[in-house]
Amino acid sequence: MESSIRQRIKDVLSFHNSNTNQLAGDDANFQNRLSRQINHTSTISCDTISRVLSAYPEVSAEWLLRGKGEMILSDNLPPILGDDFED
Repeated sequence: MESSIRQRIKDVLSFHNSNTNQLAGDDANFQNRLSRQINHTSTISCDTISRVLSAYPEVSAEWLLRGKGEMILSDNLPPILGDDFED
């Protein structure tokens, strides 16, 4: 399960054209922990999950933690052409 969460965090970063350095910002300690966690040398922490969800609020927590549903919450999807047109 943890390897799946690792992969989903990588998917989030890739989707947002981001990386661990950008997610960590100026927090060098977090950047080091995040790199270790992503590269399988440390356990994924609650702090890491919380930071990912805070940095990318459109990401579904259910998807990140359990792999259920879509990565992006439906509220944040662009409208489908024609949805806002009246007959």
